Amino acid sequence: MKQNVLQASLEGIEIFPLVALVLFFGVFVYAVVRSIIVDKSFVRKMSEMPLELDTEGFKEDNAKNPIT
Repeated sequence: MKQNVLQASLEGIEIFPLVALVLFFGVFVYAVVRSIIVDKSFVRKMSEMPLELDTEGFKEDNAKNPIT
């Protein structure tokens, strides 16, 4: 009885591992292709962004929210 219930409720489940595999490799291939195609000057600009010192914006932020 248990075996019949489990067998009936799991029909069609064999497609899920295939779908997961296709999705995984699809995202992986997209990331690799995107990293190869991306403009190198854009990557350089984005990598240097956290290192830039924006003193003007910093002063404006402190004027709005002064430390007391």
